[in-house]
Amino acid sequence: MLSHGLFIEGGRWGAVDDEDEALVDGEPDLYDVTEVKCGGHVCDSRLFELMPLLPIIYFKAVVVNPEWEPTNEGYVRHDPAIYDCPLYVTRFRGPTYTVMCQLKSVDPVSKWVLAGVAIICQEDE
Repeated sequence: MLSHGLFIEGGRWGAVDDEDEALVDGEPDLYDVTEVKCGGHVCDSRLFELMPLLPIIYFKAVVVNPEWEPTNEGYVRHDPAIYDCPLYVTRFRGPTYTVMCQLKSVDPVSKWVLAGVAIICQEDE
């Protein structure tokens, strides 16, 4: 399922076409997620950009791997390159939690946990 119109708070998505993203041999660094080409990763937010719009997001249900740890929020993969990002309906966090999304990260995952990075479905008016 593809989704658009989501926002990220506490960080931003570094798309492969950003001017500050590194290219590998002149080509963007794309990677496969269950045979779907994807690109980019979560990175630091820019000044005065509080809730940047995410690009089109590809959601896919996967078969649970026995190595993943079940929690109340979902299955945690314990992969140092994956940030388990919460998705909330509004900026009011608590009861508006929906699902946990796995975002690629090149920085330590603890950086995004401390920054409170989350995906938000709608902006405050």
